[in-house]
Amino acid sequence: MELPSSCAIHTALLEGSGPAGEVLQCVLAYDQGQWEPAEYFSDAVALEELAELYAQSVQWAGQARSSGCDMH
Repeated sequence: MELPSSCAIHTALLEGSGPAGEVLQCVLAYDQGQWEPAEYFSDAVALEELAELYAQSVQWAGQARSSGCDMH
């Protein structure tokens, strides 16, 4: 099964570059408890706000998964 993706998403996932790639790198660093890289990639968002956004996204994903949504 192949998922449709835009060039920006493709670049972010495969190369970790571009605006979406920076967001991805920030989230991955935060998820792994790597605070300095997370702070580096989140220059537009304070680390405290990033924590709240991360918690909200994890809660949303859990709700979507338990309700059977396809997360679109």
